[in-house]
Amino acid sequence: MRNDAQEPNRMDFFKATHHSNDKGWTTSEAQTAYEKMVELQSTPVEEGAEPKTIDDIVDEVLGTRSGYIPGLGYGPKPDKKKSSANTIDLEKRLKNKEEELNVYKSNFETIQTQMEAMRSALLAVGIQVPSLQFSSKSCSQSNENICIILNMVI
Repeated sequence: MRNDAQEPNRMDFFKATHHSNDKGWTTSEAQTAYEKMVELQSTPVEEGAEPKTIDDIVDEVLGTRSGYIPGLGYGPKPDKKKSSANTIDLEKRLKNKEEELNVYKSNFETIQTQMEAMRSALLAVGIQVPSLQFSSKSCSQSNENICIILNMVI
């Protein structure tokens, strides 16, 4: 087992609980299972494929069943399906927000162009118009979110 402050992964924990430096492996099945885990971990990853995590390797070698974690005993195990679904949902929400921000940026740029054209037209007929500078200092509290977005665009 590791001597540092890190918590051991499931493979390290399996070895720590099934192997002793003095006595060796508790059973030949434990030794075979650990060797299979090491073999799977060292297998080269095919191009384009994601490498297997240690949890995936341990699950593949020792198997799984509800409420029981091989090598660790009874207890809850993080549900990959649920966390995967949460990740997909968050990625979808992020993409929607990025698209929404792009629409705001586009609208802002259009408004800026129109304002500049109006300013030029007013200057052409002799009316002085100050140029507008958007900054967070000039933003009121009620428009703070809009100003934050505008400042991100500028």
